[in-house]
Amino acid sequence: MGSAMLLVTTCLLTAGGPGQGLFFDVLPTVADSSALVQLRPTCRWLNANVDVDGHVITITKPPTLHLRLTVGSRNAKIAESDFVLSVAPVLVRGHLMVPLRFVAEGFGAWVDFSGRQIKLSVPQEQQAVVIATPPHPQSHIGKMYAVLSRYLDLAPPLKAAEAPLYHFNLLSRRYKNQLAANGRTPEAAEQSLRERNIAGARVERDHYDGTLRGWLDVVMLSKSNTVTHRRVSFVKEADGWKVDDVGPIPRQK
Repeated sequence: MGSAMLLVTTCLLTAGGPGQGLFFDVLPTVADSSALVQLRPTCRWLNANVDVDGHVITITKPPTLHLRLTVGSRNAKIAESDFVLSVAPVLVRGHLMVPLRFVAEGFGAWVDFSGRQIKLSVPQEQQAVVIATPPHPQSHIGKMYAVLSRYLDLAPPLKAAEAPLYHFNLLSRRYKNQLAANGRTPEAAEQSLRERNIAGARVERDHYDGTLRGWLDVVMLSKSNTVTHRRVSFVKEADGWKVDDVGPIPRQK
């Protein structure tokens, strides 16, 4: 049942294999129709080095590749060539977010958009990964992303995370009732959720049904370096989007 999978992170794969290494603690977003991704995990996946000096970001990859960006500025450089970005790098909760296409293609990665997904690949290094196209923060899917971030404890926790039943209160009424029927008290459920030790995640697919329901297919990395694939389902209630179930990702036909 989904309620059991909500409370236990099961080891399915070891991290580090092809396509498994890109995990964020701030989920990608969109600004001015451009995808923004967290700087350091993206550069780590590209095998590039990052140096931040004030507002200036220098990204290098031996032997000769280097990019330079500035927080809040659309001006950038690849080697000695000047570029104007579609959107400037920004800080989100203390984490640098940069334009995905510019940084990835600057280091030779292919960026392929297909429907609601983006495939990043570096053929010469035999690695590839898929992420969902980042949603606008105010869209329904964007709001599901926001609930997922709180549910998985991604990024610096909000002050509200100190509340005794912070995670439990992100669950739908149906889900809470299901846990109660299975003998789980709110306090026991909250304790299990606080012990998951999620280090990072990425969303690979998303869906909003046009009414009050949707889901995100999520790949999660634990602090013990194991990877779990889960479909997190959501329902919109009177006080906002809630987690309604967590279970295996169905096989695609």
